[in-house]
Amino acid sequence: MGVSKSTMKTNKLVEEICAYTSYTEDQVRVWLKAFPRRGLNFDEFEAAYYTYFNHGQKSNIIDYIFRAFDADSDGTISCTEFFVFFHIVCEGTLEERLELAFRLYDANQDGEVSYQELLHILTVSVLDLSMLCIKQMSLNSKE
Repeated sequence: MGVSKSTMKTNKLVEEICAYTSYTEDQVRVWLKAFPRRGLNFDEFEAAYYTYFNHGQKSNIIDYIFRAFDADSDGTISCTEFFVFFHIVCEGTLEERLELAFRLYDANQDGEVSYQELLHILTVSVLDLSMLCIKQMSLNSKE
């Protein structure tokens, strides 16, 4: 007998994720069961984001968030990219979080955040926040 190729790939993936994060092997193995092995494309990410994180509220910043997750810019968020992103957001150092924020703001990925890029992301962020506040006020008035 021996270890299957699938098990070897999973073990390697678990080791890789653990090397970049503070997650335990057991945590990663549990979470991997719910994550598609091929990764998430933009449409899948957008659907999951709206369902689980934004309570169905459309967002103008989703493109920025996807691009920040997709560190290698291949159009897919891999398992490793996904776990590393969440590790940085939840437990990363200040420097790691700043680098992530920079990736969010650097829309054209030229290594610089221009005035236009900064203005655009701040504008869409304020619009998203405004829409969320309006929705919340509407829900509160129905109670």
